[in-house]
Amino acid sequence: MLLSRRRRIAIANLRMAGFEKDAIRLSLKSFQHMGMNLIEVLLLPHLEKLSPWLIYENQKDLCQNPKGVVLLAAHIGNWELMGTYARLGAPIFGLYRPQKLKWVDELLYWLRSQTGMSLLSSHQSLKDTYRVLKDGKVLGNVGDQGQGLKLQFMGRETNFPEGPVRLAHRTDSRLLFYACLREGKYLRMKLVSEIVIDSENLYNAMQDFAITLENLIRIYPEQYFWVHDIWKEFRRKKS
Repeated sequence: MLLSRRRRIAIANLRMAGFEKDAIRLSLKSFQHMGMNLIEVLLLPHLEKLSPWLIYENQKDLCQNPKGVVLLAAHIGNWELMGTYARLGAPIFGLYRPQKLKWVDELLYWLRSQTGMSLLSSHQSLKDTYRVLKDGKVLGNVGDQGQGLKLQFMGRETNFPEGPVRLAHRTDSRLLFYACLREGKYLRMKLVSEIVIDSENLYNAMQDFAITLENLIRIYPEQYFWVHDIWKEFRRKKS
């Protein structure tokens, strides 16, 4: 009720994505889902309280890769909990974008560090990210919103960051799309797919990721982050 602009954006995005009949209902469910995400993130310092509801799959794919792994996440489910794989022995370094407000940035940094993963700022040098992969570790990155390659997504063109694919290609690391999906009262973390990189056309790998994510959204539409200006339709006009 307080975020009226974001509510309008969510409803419009759902309609543009093909959910015309259920846009209002799914928008409400999406906000409810985000509310649960927020509570779960705030509980990260007390992870033992969340543990009974967390189900982990495919952890070996993150723990046993001498060439390193680019863990590609998306704004679906509760992506903030992916770092808890570190508690199972996965050597995860999460790539994050610093927030403009210092207190918000410090709070998020502290909360994310409670998962057990290490954190790398996107402002750090590329050498640091390359070193993580060259050492056979895992670099986590949310890769479905931001500047980069123009891709087809939900029937419309938008931008996906190309950094994850380029990093995986240059270091010969595996590119794995993981998601943490809400299933009733449980959160299941699993490997959705391995993205195969075509060395002659990196665009294909990112388009495969976009298609895989789209198929996942069709199954769990209420768990996607619809309040973002996905197709750049709601940019405020410069006065």
